Amino acid sequence: MAEDLWKSLQSQDRLIKITIGDDGDPPIYIQQKVLEAVAPWFKNALKHNTFVEGQTGSLSFAEDDVEAWKVLVCWIIRHDFSIATECAMEEPFELMYDIKRFQDEAMADLLAQFQESELSNASDEALNRIFKICPPGSKLAELVALEVVRDFEDGSMDWDRARNLELVNIWSDFCTAKSRGGGRPRYGNARLQGSCARI
Repeated sequence: MAEDLWKSLQSQDRLIKITIGDDGDPPIYIQQKVLEAVAPWFKNALKHNTFVEGQTGSLSFAEDDVEAWKVLVCWIIRHDFSIATECAMEEPFELMYDIKRFQDEAMADLLAQFQESELSNASDEALNRIFKICPPGSKLAELVALEVVRDFEDGSMDWDRARNLELVNIWSDFCTAKSRGGGRPRYGNARLQGSCARI
């Protein structure tokens, strides 16, 4: 495998033109081998004799969000999340382009941010963004729901505030946590640290 990588680096790689969104922003250019290393989807799409994208060396993602792609490209090139992660979780890159590692690392980054602050201290707008990106039935939805139940138990959350929140993605997990005795014992940091370690 190292030998294949070494040989591939001895030849000039073509730049792939990537157009994101439909608002006329200029395209970005990323080396084909870099894209292919990220996910099999790119390798298949860029085969020379299979798809138009492979023949022309260009990919168009008219329906995708530019801000989410900025997070993805930052992660591809620099392997970090130095810009807001939330918008990237709204784009299902794992489902669309089979980039599971990115989704896992983005979720771990969100959990680390979540661990550093109290959920109940966030604004309704911030909470709704968090709830929106939680895939129903996911580990993230379960952890957020447990924290919401804990906030209900300690009085930092009440039904008046909850009426303003979009709980639909975590509702099933919320009901399950509530029926099992809620956030007892406190699920906070220790539980999140264990979850981050498993991702």
